[in-house]
Order: sequence, then C-alpha cells, then structure tokens
Amino acid sequence: MTEVDLFGNPVAPQQKSAPESRVAVNDLGAVVAVLSRAISDRGYAVVGRNRRVHRMVGQITTRPATRWEADTVTQLLARGLVGLGTDRPLSCGAVTSQGAPVLVPSATRRRLASWEATLRRNPAISTRYPA
Repeated sequence: MTEVDLFGNPVAPQQKSAPESRVAVNDLGAVVAVLSRAISDRGYAVVGRNRRVHRMVGQITTRPATRWEADTVTQLLARGLVGLGTDRPLSCGAVTSQGAPVLVPSATRRRLASWEATLRRNPAISTRYPA
C-alpha cells in the first residue's frame, strides 16, 4: 500500500536521515571551561584516523576526553573558533598514533576573556564543570 498525501496524490517514502552524532553545545560554562583548558599547558588534541578528542596529560601522553568536552571541542572546531596544529605522534596507554593539538587563536582568546567576565557578573550562569 502506497502512502498518499492530503489530496490523494501518491507520496514517495521518505528516507530516514542518520541521527546527528554530536549535539550542539549551548552552555557558556562548558565553552569557557574547554577554552580555558585548551590554552593551558594541558590542552586538547584530535587523535587517530577517527579524529577523537583527547586531553593532553604530558608532552606526548593523552587520555580520552569526556563526552561533553569532546562535543564542545568538535563544535568549536566546526565553528572555526579553534584550529588544529600539525600531526605528531601521541600516546594513549600502550597505543601510539598521530594527533594534532588544538590551537586557540588570539581572537578566540579575546572572546574567552569577555565570556569569563560575563560568567563572573552572572553567578546564575556559573560553571559546573570539573577541572
């Protein structure tokens, strides 16, 4: 049985689109927390062929980032607020693969200063993200 529209015309079945793997981050506290960590000496790196987000633990040592961190970094990369450096060997446990550090340009650093001031002025938007 074919489907019909309101006027009786046949309608082609719609293809179901794949669900989006990353959700949009609409939390200023999360963005500020991730950007603050990204400019520290223990920032983020995008590692491996599947381009997973990791946190830097040492010079070449990483560990997988939490889901909210990975979602936020992915969104910041997609929006062009952060960039990637050149690939280099990074290790996570016993596995070594190529990864690129996440770089924060000066324009984003200026935005971060503004967003941090906003968080200080509005305690209701306080950040709840662990270090």
